[in-house]
Amino acid sequence: MNDAQPLPMEFSPVVSRDDSDFIQSDCNRAAYQMVREDRQWPDNRLIVIGPPQCGKSHLVRIWSKRVKARIIGHADIVDHEMIAAMRGRAVSVLRADQCAGSQELETGLFHLCNEVANTGGRLLLTARRSPVFWPLLLADLGSRLRGSQQVTVHPPDEQLLAALIVKLFSDRQISVPSRVVKYVVARMERTFEAAHALVAEMDQRGLLERKRISLATAAAALRAYKIQQESVRQESLRQALTGQMSSRQETAGRESTVEDVTTEEKTGHDHVSSA
Repeated sequence: MNDAQPLPMEFSPVVSRDDSDFIQSDCNRAAYQMVREDRQWPDNRLIVIGPPQCGKSHLVRIWSKRVKARIIGHADIVDHEMIAAMRGRAVSVLRADQCAGSQELETGLFHLCNEVANTGGRLLLTARRSPVFWPLLLADLGSRLRGSQQVTVHPPDEQLLAALIVKLFSDRQISVPSRVVKYVVARMERTFEAAHALVAEMDQRGLLERKRISLATAAAALRAYKIQQESVRQESLRQALTGQMSSRQETAGRESTVEDVTTEEKTGHDHVSSA
């Protein structure tokens, strides 16, 4: 007789991104208000900057729904026909900072900026960092982006984290006790990414254990998250050290080559002198 329990089926949360679902706090209120006041954007262009999973895409969808904007990914702006079709329209480019370093993508973004600016359209870009820090190849694009209106979503406070955790569980159709939310918020890393990761971990543990999410579930999820983050940190450190060693070896190799050449030249000169 097989006593094995069937594994729980994977469940994809239904994420609600309506205007009423956006959780406002001091860290994101300026971004929310700026997105809604698109008629006041200088050059009809705005860049929303913020860390991963901070709600930038949510803001884009709020704006898109209100003005019927076209949302495109950064990789799509190489389509010249599509860019031409954006004349006079409201357009949003997600992860626009990923265009940096690619001549083709930067050129596409440059042309899109021009098309929108010259035809009365509006352009909303999202990025993780300010254009000042993008490794751009095109000076003209850099000048346009650095001169654009920018607004930043800052790290969350405890109030926002608590509300976000409740919403993320709600998206998964789960009601979680307030004491669990308070326990997690008091002990978690203050980032949007951590909130998403911890909710996913608690949900998965609850499914596997076939139990309601409790303080024990939260404690186990926090431990697992800390272990995972430490592993990521150690791997990043290892890669950094490996890169430094490789750089030093390359430098040492070049210096050795120079010394060998210098020695050969000196030896050849000594032979000529003695002759």
